[in-house]
Amino acid sequence: MKNFIKILILSIIVGIVIFYMPDIYQKLQEEKIDPIKNTNKEIKNEKKQEITMDSEIIKNLTYPIMRNDASNINSYYELDSFTFNDMSNNDILYNAFVDLYEGYIIEHASVGCTKNSKEFSSSYLKSRIHNVIDRNITYIDEDFNVYSNSEYIGLWKYNSSSDSYIYYGNCDSKKNNVTYYDIMYFDSLEVPNDNTIYLYYYLAFSKLENNTYTIYSDAHMNYEILKGNIPSDINDVYNNIDKKLLKKYRYTFKQGTCTYDNYCFYKGEWIND
Repeated sequence: MKNFIKILILSIIVGIVIFYMPDIYQKLQEEKIDPIKNTNKEIKNEKKQEITMDSEIIKNLTYPIMRNDASNINSYYELDSFTFNDMSNNDILYNAFVDLYEGYIIEHASVGCTKNSKEFSSSYLKSRIHNVIDRNITYIDEDFNVYSNSEYIGLWKYNSSSDSYIYYGNCDSKKNNVTYYDIMYFDSLEVPNDNTIYLYYYLAFSKLENNTYTIYSDAHMNYEILKGNIPSDINDVYNNIDKKLLKKYRYTFKQGTCTYDNYCFYKGEWIND
């Protein structure tokens, strides 16, 4: 009799467990998954709150070179809004090249106007374009010029037979008494969502000619705000420009526009306060 009662009780317990098993399983799955989801949300929110100008994310951002030739008055800041689609093919290749890993550049027999000829595979440049510019950008492999930000100033010629670029040096070196510079003053940082970063700057534009400087508030250099003789350190002038006379420019960096999980340049635009 006692055995019968034990068996009956055990059967009832097993039946109850079997009956509620789907609910128990679902509950266990929820307990297993939800904390992970919540943790991810907390990490994302924490990540968003922690981004400052000192963050590695910000330090590792790659800005486009908006003025590729300091001897030319024109720059991409003249556009109200700018993306890499507005950039010339030469400047796309140039922007990718200036950050190319030095180890990819190898020796080459002297050609052109230099005894320091170099060569690198176009595949490295392609990878750089996709990784830091835009994986969907349209460009072609062709000769390009480097104007600054590199020790290899001058012409890189594309060799289709080897699918590589070869450095020919600066064969057209002309001294120019006029140079132009873009002056950036950081204003603020904004993170509107997990995939976007805004960086705001006030911009001024400098023209150095012979021994004089002229500062303009606009990229077309029509509105002069300061002028004088160049001091021993021109930064003394730049550091004392009244920001109230300048317009604000916003750089937008996004995830998903280039390879990996980097924040890459997406857009630049003038902001009307």
